[in-house]
Amino acid sequence: PKLEIDPQYNEKSIKYCLALISNAASFQEDCAQRQLQDYARKIITEMFNDIDVEKLIGSWNLAWGPQVYQHAPGTKIADNTMYVAQNRENPNEFVIAIAGTNPSSTFDWLVEDFKLKDPETGSLVPWDEVVGNKSTQPTGNIAYGSRKGLEALMEMKDSSSQMSIKDFLKNSSNSFREPLKITVCGHSLGGALSPLLALELMESQADWDRTQSSHINVQAMAGPTPGDKVWRDYYDERLGKSTNRIWNSLDIVPHAWDEDTMHEINTIYYPHIKLDPRDALLLKIALGRSKGLEMKQICPDTKPFPGLFDADFEDFKDQVVYQHIGAYNEWFQVQEYVKIYNSIIGSTSYN
Repeated sequence: PKLEIDPQYNEKSIKYCLALISNAASFQEDCAQRQLQDYARKIITEMFNDIDVEKLIGSWNLAWGPQVYQHAPGTKIADNTMYVAQNRENPNEFVIAIAGTNPSSTFDWLVEDFKLKDPETGSLVPWDEVVGNKSTQPTGNIAYGSRKGLEALMEMKDSSSQMSIKDFLKNSSNSFREPLKITVCGHSLGGALSPLLALELMESQADWDRTQSSHINVQAMAGPTPGDKVWRDYYDERLGKSTNRIWNSLDIVPHAWDEDTMHEINTIYYPHIKLDPRDALLLKIALGRSKGLEMKQICPDTKPFPGLFDADFEDFKDQVVYQHIGAYNEWFQVQEYVKIYNSIIGSTSYN
């Protein structure tokens, strides 16, 4: 019999690791959707079958996906990716992992990351409109780009089973006597989309979980604000207690789109780095986009982990990238896992 392995990493680091590999398809360009999915599946499966990975994060199976969303025909890259991991030791535990921004995707940058207002209405999108239910209490509004990202995730169907994420959860909740333990997690863009997907799943739980006993948890990392203050309060009332929001004090991404915290970006690396005029102008434009929208972070009492300035990166943009990615690898202490992941990425082609 196979021995049970106690993972070396703690729960939060394991969720970070599972979220990290949801980005596998971002390493490929000029590919059809199926090729990107096959490539991501190959990477994730190899990671889960690696004995050294198993020692670090425990035993996991790929249960659904990975599914890639492309916003238009002819798009040759992954705009969004999502997959579900199942714990082999506790099979009723599932982790839904959502990829971050693909650096090569202009759709990610221009729409999902930066488009706050609906182009047709000129305002944020009402949450009631997104989930299609009328609540008796105010539910607030979310960013237009966040809505597009959530829609992309909800549209996805597993290429072999043809099940959507809700179909999959319904099938799973019918298969287990005990309640499902679900964690929705993501970093960066995935850190903004994971609370949205989790809240959508909670609002529609009666559709996929007839006993409504499944537990929904969230680990949202390094994400910008998905919604306004009213939506934030609505979210926190429902999922605040089961949400871990993790962010670095020197990462500019979680400072967006709250006007108060965005002002801090001006001097975030002072006195080491001062904003040059071009970066200052970009920040001013970004501030203009969020003005008056009252965007607020979920779980506002969550303190960041204290970021450490890295003197190796003297350019503002290089420091930004390090604080948004490398600093999290170090804080979660997952360098060994990242090394294996990079090695598998480096030795795997999609053909």
